[in-house]
Amino acid sequence: MKLKLDSKSIKFKTWLYFIIFAVAIMCLLWVLQVLFLNTFYGTMKTEQTREVLEDIEDRYKSSDTDEFINQLYADSRAYDMYIYLVSSDRK
Repeated sequence: MKLKLDSKSIKFKTWLYFIIFAVAIMCLLWVLQVLFLNTFYGTMKTEQTREVLEDIEDRYKSSDTDEFINQLYADSRAYDMYIYLVSSDRK
């Protein structure tokens, strides 16, 4: 059984255009990931850290110590961050 490819058939052209389209989409995604992913991720994490810091500042002013520390642990888990608290209180 010999398989012939007819380059003028509509089936062949449809598959060819589909493959070209798929390769173009994959190349575009790869380029965007290589060029922009680190920038987007860095900007996103910086903004998220700034928001968490503002929340921590507000909570520090308005809550008691135990509740504040428990909320720090919760924020640390929720945002996947390491929060290091330094206190000048010496007991």
